[in-house]
Amino acid sequence: MSESSSTPGPVFSIVPPQNASIDELIRWMEGKRAQRPSLPLVDLIDADSLTSVTLVELAAVDLIGQRRRGHDALAEYYLKQFPRLSESESHVLDLIDAELCVRRELKESFEENQMVDRFPALAEAIGQLFHLDMPPAESFPIGSVDARTGTLGFQSDP
Repeated sequence: MSESSSTPGPVFSIVPPQNASIDELIRWMEGKRAQRPSLPLVDLIDADSLTSVTLVELAAVDLIGQRRRGHDALAEYYLKQFPRLSESESHVLDLIDAELCVRRELKESFEENQMVDRFPALAEAIGQLFHLDMPPAESFPIGSVDARTGTLGFQSDP
């Protein structure tokens, strides 16, 4: 896809900088989204020229950014756009984790079983993500034992 000369602002390549850090990918993606806020990611990038690792990082960055902008971006949307990401459980979990993190950041109500219903084959891994991403007070209620450390959960004074 070529960028139109009538597009205001800088023109960004359809391929992110090679060996870009996450911060660089975020800036690059923000530039792409400033030009084309509602296009599917597949229409903004040349996915065939990217490694799967870079592609899943871009997809996760875009999912987070789109949800922050009020779009209902879901992990599945990116898996449909980029089927090769579905070939790796790790990549699928990266997208699920990105969605969970941004939902928590935005204080959206969302339950573990809702994600498990969407990805039943990954139920155990999703359960681990839910518990890893929870703040300590939610993960280890008062009187419970943290299996990782053997310590009791407690409530700090306000």
